Amino acid sequence: MLNAKYSFHRIKKVVKISKEALFWRLVNHLIEVYDFSSREAILITNDYLYYSIKKLNNEAHHLNAQIFRLTLSNKESIVEYLRNSDISNLTGIYNQGNKKPKNNSPQLVIDIIKDSLFN
Repeated sequence: MLNAKYSFHRIKKVVKISKEALFWRLVNHLIEVYDFSSREAILITNDYLYYSIKKLNNEAHHLNAQIFRLTLSNKESIVEYLRNSDISNLTGIYNQGNKKPKNNSPQLVIDIIKDSLFN
């Protein structure tokens, strides 16, 4: 489904699993296939999730996700690009300790992602 450039939400719907389950399956896929660290795999998966957000009403928008550009030869440059990009745009679901925020504040999620990736 990634090779066919499905959006995160389309995969979730086809496979009929939760957002969290799909998120972690993708993280594990990136670790196993591309030998990423968990932090790197989470960063790429968050980027993919961000670009697949349904409410943007732009079917081609998710094609901007770096996961679709990923190869074994360019994986370091993609991680470096994402580390240097504006991470405040990522509204992924990862948070340290699998604790869900008490509210769905995007800023809270962003702070959790920043802490987990860069501290």
